[in-house]
Amino acid sequence: MTKIMIEGSGWVYLHVVLDWGSKKLVGYKLSRRSKTEDWLEALDNALNAQFPDGIETTRD
Repeated sequence: MTKIMIEGSGWVYLHVVLDWGSKKLVGYKLSRRSKTEDWLEALDNALNAQFPDGIETTRD
């Protein structure tokens, strides 16, 4: 997360989700606050972008 000053608007927070293996940005959320919901939305965006059809699980 980083805090950015936008002239005329004030401070905003950029919540970023990175893939540490590839160093690829996979999700983000820009918000005027930094609450749990903002972090979860960034993570949800990342998961939906990486796995748009969901994942398959099998049980043995």
